[in-house]
Amino acid sequence: MPNLDSVLYLGESTVRRQWQGEVKAVCGAWTFTGRGVYAIFDSEATTRQGGGLVSLAVRYSRQRFQASSALAWYDVDGYYARIYFGESNLQYAWSMPALYGRGWRCYAVARYRVGEWLQVAAKYALTWVLGAESIGSGDSQTDGPCRQTWMLQLRWRF
Repeated sequence: MPNLDSVLYLGESTVRRQWQGEVKAVCGAWTFTGRGVYAIFDSEATTRQGGGLVSLAVRYSRQRFQASSALAWYDVDGYYARIYFGESNLQYAWSMPALYGRGWRCYAVARYRVGEWLQVAAKYALTWVLGAESIGSGDSQTDGPCRQTWMLQLRWRF
């Protein structure tokens, strides 16, 4: 058996580069945000992967009612070059899916404050991966090219 203490391990060289830009316009109660991202992953052990994402988000906010939605198109070669897509969510919830492959991601969130003590919120999200037979793995695997997420929140303040 070889002496493992005498083996010198040299780590592989890995580089990830990401460029992104964002444009935001506010018009009264409306906010429009456009975003573009391009990522490249380069490693000695894998082939070079890269890809991009383009998204448009719209937000409307008034005293008792808020709504936001976004649509993103992405084309990313593989998991190592994945792009994280931060999105609005329900209060006290968090969502930032990693997107890779080629497809679309969209969501819509609406919140309404019924009174001083009660708020109702809902979210719908859809991911569509072109040409995929399934999305995800393990317990979160979905058969088919589409994955839908529904959330409903009823918040009572004491």
